[in-house]
Amino acid sequence: CVGQLGCAQDDGGHKMHSEFFCPPRDYRREAVMVPLVGDADHFLTAIASKPPGQGARAQVAIVVIHGGLREAEPYYDVMMKVVKKHNQHDSTLVVAPGFADRPCSSKEWLKGSSLRHTGAEAAHWGSSSRQWMFGAESDHNATWKGVTSFEAIDSIFPWVSKEYLGVEHIILAGFSSGGQMVLHWAITSTEGIDGKTKDGKELRIVIGSPSTVMYLDEKRPAKKCLPNEDTGKLHHCDDFQVQAADVCGRHDYDQYGFGLGGLRWHSGVGSNIRLDVSNYVHATTSKSDQKHLRSTLVKRFASKDIRFLFGSHDTKSCLKGICSGDCQSMTQGANRLQRGLNYMGHLENAIPGYKAIFGIFEGGHDHIKAFNSDHFESWAFHHGRGMQASVVAHASPMHKATERIVQLEVSVGGTPRVFAPHFDHIIN
Repeated sequence: CVGQLGCAQDDGGHKMHSEFFCPPRDYRREAVMVPLVGDADHFLTAIASKPPGQGARAQVAIVVIHGGLREAEPYYDVMMKVVKKHNQHDSTLVVAPGFADRPCSSKEWLKGSSLRHTGAEAAHWGSSSRQWMFGAESDHNATWKGVTSFEAIDSIFPWVSKEYLGVEHIILAGFSSGGQMVLHWAITSTEGIDGKTKDGKELRIVIGSPSTVMYLDEKRPAKKCLPNEDTGKLHHCDDFQVQAADVCGRHDYDQYGFGLGGLRWHSGVGSNIRLDVSNYVHATTSKSDQKHLRSTLVKRFASKDIRFLFGSHDTKSCLKGICSGDCQSMTQGANRLQRGLNYMGHLENAIPGYKAIFGIFEGGHDHIKAFNSDHFESWAFHHGRGMQASVVAHASPMHKATERIVQLEVSVGGTPRVFAPHFDHIIN
């Protein structure tokens, strides 16, 4: 089953247990329901730091997507500690959605909460981690066809706008499996175009240490960019080549999930991940754009405010089972850091004029260190609010890592104040 979408495995090819609890194990008072757009009978489970309708002082919302264990509560706990560390508790709403793996009614989910249940049922993705991570529809029943996990994410933004009127800036962050999910969503969703949600809120997307990434064209890093060793945080790739059609045997190396292959309009019945995502994409794409679907998705992606985070020591070989080691994955790199840095080169190679923004924090595959990094602090808490960012990129020979200096000028009472510079490792 390794290498095939729909396997009941995590991003590293291992079967997983779940840490989803209905009702929440530790945060019952914070349980909320995110109604699915156009569906009053179903909801997305979530935990929120402020009750709906009572967060008038919140100006920023951080939506954090859990990892492969569906551990929304621990991710919520980590993000709340980050918010409090920076004294942003009053002005920041934290929302941690949970992609349930079992049935959960509103009555069960809100047990211990002051909110009233509605009789609605939670959408759940019980087949595998890849079911929600790659955008497939939730489990069906006789009266409901389900909803894609991407539609569930899309539903969060109008809910935030309706229930938290003061929020003007939203950060959507995911790490590991959550980072994979957020990247897949960011490439296919119409939310976030030109850096805004559909209802005009500023949207910044932060993707942390995904096991695999989704390429925008059929080229992959040349072999010299793929040594099975720790190539370090200065690794850079600027050589990308179309692979042989049979490089991964009967599995297409560019199939959806690893690339954009197979995303087309389907007239058949049934459900699988590529069919579900194809239908999701085509529902938000004009007929004229459908003829040029790949270029349409690339254009959307290029306009979004997207940042990446990688651990400097996230370098264990994926062939040892620490992350996805199937053929399609190995065409991207030998470890997570190498894959991430290769992908930064790919984005700049595939999108003319594009400059990938990313930070490298000191640590391994660790969401706590990622969210406590200076990079995330800068991107989350200095986002918007009159902010102007001046970016100076220093060229460097031999493709050495350089530093991008971001000075954050925030207008406070009409007087610009320049915060200490933050450094984003980039490749020029």
